[in-house]
Amino acid sequence: MSSLEHLLSIFHGYDSALLAYSGGIDSTLLLELLRTRVDARWRAVFVDHPALTEGERLAARAAIKDVQGQVLVATLTEMQPVWGGQRHDRCYHCKKYLFGKLVCLAKEMRLAVVIDGSHADDDPERRPGMRALAELGIESPLRRAGWGKALIRRQAREMGVESWNRPARACLAVGIDGLVTGGKLALMKKLENFFQQHAISPARFRLEANGRLDIAVTAADDQRVREMLSLSAFRQLLAESGVEQVGCSTLVGGAVR
Repeated sequence: MSSLEHLLSIFHGYDSALLAYSGGIDSTLLLELLRTRVDARWRAVFVDHPALTEGERLAARAAIKDVQGQVLVATLTEMQPVWGGQRHDRCYHCKKYLFGKLVCLAKEMRLAVVIDGSHADDDPERRPGMRALAELGIESPLRRAGWGKALIRRQAREMGVESWNRPARACLAVGIDGLVTGGKLALMKKLENFFQQHAISPARFRLEANGRLDIAVTAADDQRVREMLSLSAFRQLLAESGVEQVGCSTLVGGAVR
């Protein structure tokens, strides 16, 4: 049995499914497989929350519209108490809350399981949100089939998925210490856009509660970032956002944020 046949056999074991669609390549591959290879009844749902970049939001909404899926909107006022003021367990509480809403929605739609794009390379020790998925009974077919990121991208490319090589990004709230505010999220989005415009990727930003910004990039981009710190446009962006100190470090392990 091939890797793809193994993955499809897991899909065929579901009577019906709700796909938690994030817009990333992992859930995009699942969406394409459901659309073209699976006969079971399914529905895709995208949760639009304020810690997404505008590009991520627009791309995910377009994909959901193409399959007549559903969009749930979570506002900043709704998410602030969920995210809380502690960065280390924010992902757990966020996933517990949002996926809890999806579980309830699946029951209303009479869909048997909720599935997500978690895969074999996701380390539960580094991703506390995976504990919430386990507690809620979320199914992760890519992880069950032993698929990692390289295989996911290769399969997506073979299937003609345009976003097969799109850089992976976590939600912006992960890099914020203390309370997540609209101003802090706006800064994180501006940083993402600035670095994309200068073709520096992957990058990780961490905004400390004391106003310090830490930037981590690959060793290949380290010198370019240090040069960028002297650009007037970048200094102005930081000054307008109240950032008083900036530190640079080398990104380890390829994590994005």
